[in-house]
Amino acid sequence: MPVMQGDSGDMRPAAQPANPAKRGWFARGRWLVMRVLVPLAACMVFGTICHEVVGHGLTGVWFGGTITDIEILGARVYPRREWLGWSGYYGRIRLEGIETECGDQWMKLAGAGSTWLVSVIAVCLLWLRTWRGWMRRLLAWLGIWWIDMLTYLLPSWGWKRSVLWGGVRSEPYEAAVALGAPGWAVQWGFVASCVILAVGLAVRLRQATPAAAPAKNKPSGRQGVE
Repeated sequence: MPVMQGDSGDMRPAAQPANPAKRGWFARGRWLVMRVLVPLAACMVFGTICHEVVGHGLTGVWFGGTITDIEILGARVYPRREWLGWSGYYGRIRLEGIETECGDQWMKLAGAGSTWLVSVIAVCLLWLRTWRGWMRRLLAWLGIWWIDMLTYLLPSWGWKRSVLWGGVRSEPYEAAVALGAPGWAVQWGFVASCVILAVGLAVRLRQATPAAAPAKNKPSGRQGVE
């Protein structure tokens, strides 16, 4: 065991690096909750908000629509706040007054498209520079938002969105086809992009992060004389 000598000459065991696998059950459980479960829950909440409000909502407003109702994970948040209960859908938004059919289809495509775009930006940022600490972890979690698009494509092959539950319509697939894209190109194009994002994220996160450069001691500006 590594040892170090203190000022008094005693020999004490050197401090070992923190390792969740060698901690007690409570410490490992706390690590699991804070580093995995809490970020997953945050991704669920903020990913749904991005999908419904930023994706569908802002795009629908851009094409002349008006938002009349927003539901996020069983709770109505607009125009009034109330608990509705889980209905099998992660979120819903209702818009009225979109002026064209083309605008309506772009609004539908923009839901899963918005979270997919967040994932693209996050993975690209991870590769463009070296991030450390909380920013690296944030980009890593945002980098998995491609899952929204991938699961939304499952109904185009006859599956439910979450395999065992969820919707049976593939909103981005149907919207892209209505806009003139070939169905097979939509399916495999987005699947390929999701695979690329997943591999790119995994490879980047496996690369060791260089240690931060030690801070340089600045001269105090006061010179003593003897």
